[in-house]
Amino acid sequence: MTLGMEDGESSGYESIGSPLVVKLPLVGRRKGGKKKNTRALARAHGAMKRLKVEKEKLLKKLKAKSRQLKRLSTKINTGTRRPSEPCTPNSKTELELRELNLTPKRRERVKRKLMLKNVVLHEISEARASTSSMYERQSIARLVSGKLSKKYRLNLAISKGTGICRKTLTKVSTKRVRPDRRICAVKQLALDVEDFMSREDNSRMQPGKGDAIKISKGEKKQTIILTNYLADLHKKFSAENPQVKISLATFCRLRPRHILTAKFISRTSCLCIKHQNMALKCQTLKKYNIFVRENPEHLIGQSLEIERSMDQLLENRVAYRVWKQVVVEDKKKMKIIENTVEKNEFIEMMKVEMNQFASHVDRVRCQYREIKTLKDSLKEKEVLVQMDFAENYSCKSLAEVQSAYWNQTPVTIHPVVVYFRGQSKLEHKSIAIISDELSHCTSTVCTFLDSLVPVLKEICPNVEFVHYWTDSPSSQYRNKTIFDLIANHSSVYGIQARWNYFEAGHGKGPCDGLGGTIKRMADEAVKRGAVVIQDPKEFFDWSTTSNMKEVKFLFVKKEECKKKLDQLNKIKLRPIKGTMKFHAVAYDLQTAELCTRETSCYCGICLKGKFCESWSRQTYDGHSNDTSHTKETVNQNELQESNEIQNEDFHEIIIVEVSVDDFIACVYEGQWYIGKILDMDDEDVQVTFLERAKAMFRWPTSPDTIWCKNQTSSISLII
Repeated sequence: MTLGMEDGESSGYESIGSPLVVKLPLVGRRKGGKKKNTRALARAHGAMKRLKVEKEKLLKKLKAKSRQLKRLSTKINTGTRRPSEPCTPNSKTELELRELNLTPKRRERVKRKLMLKNVVLHEISEARASTSSMYERQSIARLVSGKLSKKYRLNLAISKGTGICRKTLTKVSTKRVRPDRRICAVKQLALDVEDFMSREDNSRMQPGKGDAIKISKGEKKQTIILTNYLADLHKKFSAENPQVKISLATFCRLRPRHILTAKFISRTSCLCIKHQNMALKCQTLKKYNIFVRENPEHLIGQSLEIERSMDQLLENRVAYRVWKQVVVEDKKKMKIIENTVEKNEFIEMMKVEMNQFASHVDRVRCQYREIKTLKDSLKEKEVLVQMDFAENYSCKSLAEVQSAYWNQTPVTIHPVVVYFRGQSKLEHKSIAIISDELSHCTSTVCTFLDSLVPVLKEICPNVEFVHYWTDSPSSQYRNKTIFDLIANHSSVYGIQARWNYFEAGHGKGPCDGLGGTIKRMADEAVKRGAVVIQDPKEFFDWSTTSNMKEVKFLFVKKEECKKKLDQLNKIKLRPIKGTMKFHAVAYDLQTAELCTRETSCYCGICLKGKFCESWSRQTYDGHSNDTSHTKETVNQNELQESNEIQNEDFHEIIIVEVSVDDFIACVYEGQWYIGKILDMDDEDVQVTFLERAKAMFRWPTSPDTIWCKNQTSSISLII
């Protein structure tokens, strides 16, 4: 750049040569240092990337080496191995010795100790792996852990060697191996409560094939109905087991699902008419504001209070309901009818019935108590046979025509439960007798016994005595034919026998549950289409191939029952006085006497096969054959028995179409007497008689009550 001067002025430094040139800094030169910095940063970033890559490689190598070190450490400490390596204690010991690099002399000394350690750890590990029970695993943990393992901090090593959780080993506080005592006690208590509730004196088993409840997957149990309230049963259980402390709440909670609570006047069939009538009386008393429990058995202890309360009734007439046999279309049927009587008459009736009901309840409890005593004291050469007729099974098909529905073939089922002494404990065997004989009479029972006794000898080969327990209908079990069978039981079957009867209406037991189960299983098989059951023989064929392997089935043909009936018709038997009062019948071979009791007795003397002084004895001559009786029927035999009872100073009742609470006239030694019917069944009636007082009759101080034959072919005389 050349600088010019104004005209006329001069600085004194004027050059005569070229003009002055001034160099200024260029812009490109300014950017030179920035490039250097950029290049330096690029080099630094590249170095960092290379270092990062090297770092990652080193970290991978470090992790790999760490894993190798961990595997090696685990291999040394726990003896773990590869799948190809052996896992025996010997191989573990050899591996540990190689890693220790011991001298041969020292190696032998150490090897034995290492072998012991590995063997013990291996056994503990195997024991733990072989069980899934929490209690057993806790027991193993208690064995291997304790104060010393905690003191020397060995629980972790024990956990690695045995597979037991370290926390479980740390929590161990005792060396007690058995499970918790309280848990065992609760389980045993639950079993005791279930056995107590299932006893025949505390419950009854439902006989129906639909009376079953599912308690678990694929398993059903026959329902059981308690015959008393849980509060009363709790008191009874506590009285029988004073060493057991159990609250009412726990007792109720331990009740199994298939055991149902009691409810009187409920929809249940085949109940005791005396209990049901007394329960209806309880409802009547409640209606008139007299406090009573629903359970009629509580009336026994409240009789005086109830009598005082009834005396204070303001009503002059009392209406009550009662089960009574009435005539409907020329047939007798049991129905609940309503009666209305004067207050004083109702009070007197309640006094008499409460006394009779108290005796009835005492006999019920006595029979259940004696059968329990017999079961607890049953000897090895004795068997207890409990049996009863089940309701007939009606053969059905999965798909049947309309006419077949109205012509179903019935099947007779006679369940039997046999109790015997096994290996120091009471065992039982279920037997079911199937037959096409539909008559549930004495001859059928005798035919069934002919098939049953050989089975008893198979169950107990050395059996010498059999105790029969049945219900007490006179048409089946309680009659002169059965008494004669007991007297000749030893000569006919080779074993002695004693026959016991439950109180009327209280013969429910395991036989009812067995019969209901068999019929339910048959119905299920038919519904599945697995079998077709059209007659008793097909029913028996199905039963032998069913899954009821614990039940032995027998088949008795109708012809065998007919043959036995003909044999019995040829025998003339002498009736026994007081037949309907007997609940125990036996025969003394030494004195040739028939021994009877109004209740069973299994005291210390009776359990030895002898008879205590409480037994009534009468000489029994047995039976005599008479060919003139070959054409007699069983009904004619029963009529002959009734006629002979009259000759034995019995009251003879000549009545027909009577019902409970009717007043009747009876003949005794040519004299007329007035009586009142208290109870009745198919063939017998229970009558209480008035005593003659000049020109009138009155109730005697001591009740004169007997069971007599109901002769339906005689003249009726009802007052």
